[in-house]
Amino acid sequence: MDKKIFYFFVLIVLGLPRFAAAETMYVNDNLEVMIRGGKGVEFKILAIKKAHEPLEVLKTEDDYYYVRTEGGIEGWVLRRYLTRELPDPMVIASLRTEIEQLKGEQAALNQEYQKLQEQRKSITDSSALLGEKAKTLESQYQELKASSANIIGIKQEHDRLAEENRKNTLTITQLTEKNKQLRDYTMLMWFVAGASTLLIGILFGAILQGLRYKRKRSISF
Repeated sequence: MDKKIFYFFVLIVLGLPRFAAAETMYVNDNLEVMIRGGKGVEFKILAIKKAHEPLEVLKTEDDYYYVRTEGGIEGWVLRRYLTRELPDPMVIASLRTEIEQLKGEQAALNQEYQKLQEQRKSITDSSALLGEKAKTLESQYQELKASSANIIGIKQEHDRLAEENRKNTLTITQLTEKNKQLRDYTMLMWFVAGASTLLIGILFGAILQGLRYKRKRSISF
């Protein structure tokens, strides 16, 4: 195996415990801690951190933590100056943030509830309107049904009257024909009566003339 690759894996393995054990801790209340280059006050101060500021603990040795700041500075600090508990101001800030989030969620829920109430009212109004329309349509349907019944009755009456009128027309036609025949017959009878009267008059005149002629002959003898 290449030595460079071997040393690279060794460095990774040696570095794993250092970073695997890392955790965030906080400076105690009312304190300012000094991060030094070694375990002791004789070492140079690399950074000063105020109360409640976070530090990343990389490893622990004796009474010291080896830490890293947010700015990337690494050094040693006494263990008694750090705590795992979240500082009160951060807890309060977190709670305030959570409260604000909850307030925002509550406001959003209230708006959603208001919208739902408005939708419910709109649906209720629409339902009432549809109910009124249904009543109107039912009334119109009943009127149309009654009108349809009347139309059927009127049509039946019309058909009956039309049939009766047809029969009356046929009767009138028949009566008219009979009346014409009767008129023609009457005229014929008047003609026959007139002709008979004329013939009777002629015969009667002839008889009288014959009687007169016989009388004259009897007188002459």
